[in-house]
Amino acid sequence: LSSGAEEDIRTATKLARWMVGHLGMSEEVGPVDVRESEENPFLGREIALPRRFSEETAQAADKAVRRLLTEAEERAASVLEAHRARVERLIAALEEQETLDRAAVAECLGPTEVTQPTRKPETGPGSSKLKN
Repeated sequence: LSSGAEEDIRTATKLARWMVGHLGMSEEVGPVDVRESEENPFLGREIALPRRFSEETAQAADKAVRRLLTEAEERAASVLEAHRARVERLIAALEEQETLDRAAVAECLGPTEVTQPTRKPETGPGSSKLKN
């Protein structure tokens, strides 16, 4: 892994943990606060604020984070595969010129279609479906 990939993984993991622990955005855990304590420079994490949830909940949160990251990775791979020819043109242009401006990138990628992402129905724990 390069340092770039390492930082990407760290950032994605931090975001997924925020989604699960702070926002309740997982079916496995639901709308439960599973945040770890904030870092305290003078006290250890466990001393500053002990865990307020069970080991089972912690494992469910870890599973939810892993699922979010795996689904995002699969989606990214699918998008890249679906647009392989465009990506290959972009790679070739970057190998030749090293840097590209916005117009050159747009030329490599060609016309794009803007589509709305597909969404799963909002049901179960953590859903915020409003009723009229």
